[in-house]
Amino acid sequence: MKRILLLLLLTTLAWAKPVRDGHVEVELVAQPGIPVAGQELELGVHFKMDEHWHVYWKNPGATGYSPKFNWELPKGWTVGEIAWPVPQRLVIADLQQFVYEKEVLLTTKVSVPSDYKGEAVKVSAGVEWLACSETCIPGKAKVALDLPETTVPTALFEKAAGQLPETTGNITLRSWRLGPKKAFLEYPGDTGEKVDFFANSSEANFDSAPVWQAGKGLEIPVNEKDERLQGVLSIDQGGQRKGLLIDVAIDGRAPEKPLSAAGPLAPAAAGVSFWSAILGGFVAGMILNLMPCVFPVLSLKALSLVRHNQDGAKAQWMQGWVYTAGVLVSIWAIAAPLLLVTSGTSSLGWGYQMQSPFFVTLLATLFLGIALNLFGLFEVGEGLTRLGSLAEGKEGYSEAFWSGIVATVSATPCTGPFMGAVLGYAVTQPGPVAFLVFTVLGLGIAFPYLLLCGVPATRRWLPRPGAWMESFKLAMGFPMLGAMVWFVYILANLLSAEGLGLVMGGLVTMSLGAWIFGRWGYSPESSIRFKGKLAAAVIGLAGVGTAATVAYSPDYGHVAHVQVAHSKNGLTWEPFTPEKLEELRKAGKPVFIDFTAAWCINCKVNEKLTLADASVIKAFQDGKVVTMKADWTQRDETIGKFLATFGRTGVPFYVFYPAGGEPRPLPEAISPSIVKTALES
Repeated sequence: MKRILLLLLLTTLAWAKPVRDGHVEVELVAQPGIPVAGQELELGVHFKMDEHWHVYWKNPGATGYSPKFNWELPKGWTVGEIAWPVPQRLVIADLQQFVYEKEVLLTTKVSVPSDYKGEAVKVSAGVEWLACSETCIPGKAKVALDLPETTVPTALFEKAAGQLPETTGNITLRSWRLGPKKAFLEYPGDTGEKVDFFANSSEANFDSAPVWQAGKGLEIPVNEKDERLQGVLSIDQGGQRKGLLIDVAIDGRAPEKPLSAAGPLAPAAAGVSFWSAILGGFVAGMILNLMPCVFPVLSLKALSLVRHNQDGAKAQWMQGWVYTAGVLVSIWAIAAPLLLVTSGTSSLGWGYQMQSPFFVTLLATLFLGIALNLFGLFEVGEGLTRLGSLAEGKEGYSEAFWSGIVATVSATPCTGPFMGAVLGYAVTQPGPVAFLVFTVLGLGIAFPYLLLCGVPATRRWLPRPGAWMESFKLAMGFPMLGAMVWFVYILANLLSAEGLGLVMGGLVTMSLGAWIFGRWGYSPESSIRFKGKLAAAVIGLAGVGTAATVAYSPDYGHVAHVQVAHSKNGLTWEPFTPEKLEELRKAGKPVFIDFTAAWCINCKVNEKLTLADASVIKAFQDGKVVTMKADWTQRDETIGKFLATFGRTGVPFYVFYPAGGEPRPLPEAISPSIVKTALES
């Protein structure tokens, strides 16, 4: 008992605790996860201010000073620059001040040395700040943290990341002088936006605030010696606030042509018309039925079609339409959040649900249950897709509906031919047009099954029913297990090692419940049958509940996804950032970017068959092309917004930047000849 109390005491002392000085409370926090040797760990100092009190941005404005940090790290650990969220403008007695109110998380990246062995370490920082309201009071605190530290929810860091300014992407900005102390920033914004500008330099002109001129841009006070506008452009669109990093030269005179009034982050879908999007969407939907990620569901559909073919020549057109309804309902549910991209309030993309550990865990659970059912461990109807059918009517409509849902959910992580351009077109259109495009895509997915069900002559292609069906049914359990393993692989990129282990334990427990159900749930003795079903329900639901709870909890989230340079097949793939891309472009270097994700099977196929091809590698090396990889396995606003500038909403996506030339997007399905042609041209 004493040992337990001592352990609890030491654990309590090891937790980071907030420190209060005056009207400000500060705390040192770390992104949940385990530090990894050779990678980066995200730390943050969390400021909480009392009501009506504020602290300052990196450039405080006309008065005040910004927070200062004195880091104390273990030997070999190094700390980067502070990432500053977009501030607010506060004017007191005509003094322009740039501040944070209520709370703010100031984050930084700490490099973990390559010889780190996983031992417990302590990091600390001496923090100084100035807190102001009607009066100003300096504050200071010593905050410390024992790592590994997992008590801070990931949402705190996700919120802070969403408040950081972004690069301007494909926006063309121009600035020119209005006079010796005024400059004009032409910004292609909307008249309904609220726009502000915060200069990086503490020597900026703070005589007044910038003035927005509808349809033109922003009039900004500057000094006579200023040659560039450098800072953050803050944009408020319908209550959604975002910032853009600005670094543009101040020209001596006004440009001859004004910028277009297109939205700041409006994706381009050049070359795609309404009818080409409709046709392309239908064809893309049909092709999805042939993609590897849909193969397990195709196996289920084949088994179901053979079973229904026993009814003879009677058309099963109603089965096909109910299946189509399942496809459409699920694709509408998936498309609804994706269409938020049209308002610029989200960077979701096709397959975005695969970035959710909770959703992927549900898929792994579903396909494991399907496999166990096929293997005969328990029986729920005669087909796997009856997992959701409790009433099993004679027509089997519930089976058809759920089969459509499973097919669509399994298909969405894939992006086949035509998909990129079609989805890019859809998310730039008004709601009714976008809805129609997604509907046609769903009809394309459902069409092969609908054709077989509605046209009796096509069912002649199917084999006759017989004893072979039982063997076929058992054999189809293995593709289901393969799909389950694939989803577990995805989870390994989304959860911590502990979280993945707990999810796997939950799946094993669920399997035990399924075995108990099959072993005693069908006993001829009612008492044994009742106890068997009760035990199966309790154990099975406990397993599923454990897996789902762990996947949903931020405490088991994967350590912050940090991309690092890695060598493969003689090529070094640099991690993608817009800043690094801009730096390479200014240096006159050609750049090839691979937008990929662990859950994207098409990406893996392209990497194996094309990007690992010896002739492609030689072409990259001969052309001295810098290869970059943008990993979208986890949610990444920067990658999502960058894809949107090309009119794309999903991966795979490839783009080549020739030295000094315009970017050249490549198709989703690439071959060695396509890549080499792009490089050589």
